[in-house]
Amino acid sequence: LESLRAEVRHRERVLRDAGARDVDDPAAAGALPRLVIVVDELAALLADQDGLHEVVADIAARGRSLGMHLVLCTQRPAGVVRDAVLANCDLRLSLRVNNEADSRALLGTVEAARLADAPAGRCLVGAHGVPARPLQVAVTTLDDLARIAAARATDVPVRRPWLDPLPASVPLADLVAVPRLLRHGSAVPDGGAPAVPFALVDLPAEQRRATAAWCPATDGHLLVVGGPGSGRSTCLRTIRAS
Repeated sequence: LESLRAEVRHRERVLRDAGARDVDDPAAAGALPRLVIVVDELAALLADQDGLHEVVADIAARGRSLGMHLVLCTQRPAGVVRDAVLANCDLRLSLRVNNEADSRALLGTVEAARLADAPAGRCLVGAHGVPARPLQVAVTTLDDLARIAAARATDVPVRRPWLDPLPASVPLADLVAVPRLLRHGSAVPDGGAPAVPFALVDLPAEQRRATAAWCPATDGHLLVVGGPGSGRSTCLRTIRAS
């Protein structure tokens, strides 16, 4: 969630610095690649992540101008996809659903609940102000996958909106190459008090990582807390070695 919020801020900053109104403005040409965010089961994710719906609603409302696009999937749209999101989802696709309420919530019609005898992949597609119509979802073949793989081989690397998970183990020597971080997120100044680097910090709100450093002269005492096997002794050995 923090990474998505940070990506919104990053894209707003890039457009502002370029003097561009949106990602299609010639002033921002090539500055921001399109970002497609796919949520496989929206209901489960909303139940697991507090605050997610506000982020989804924000991206639905502002994402198009920033080059951020949502693909939201759920088995039960009724009561899950709120009006704030639906109002900004112009294109809606419904495969077979089990009850009329789900069909009506998404398309404004009960027809998707009447696809019980239709072939797999039959769906109804509606757009804002356009009545839903039946379509058949295409099947991906091995030739399609080979073509996509060949195209990706020539892709230009792009900036990722979030980092990989923190590694299970970080060699102390690797911390030297990472910018240091002190209290309140400020970097260690050159010539400042001696700092003892001891950990790698994930900063999803800033889309970066930094080295956690302890400055005894300015920070005072350090308390290391953790249960058995959590890594307390390793932390102390790292501080001693650093």
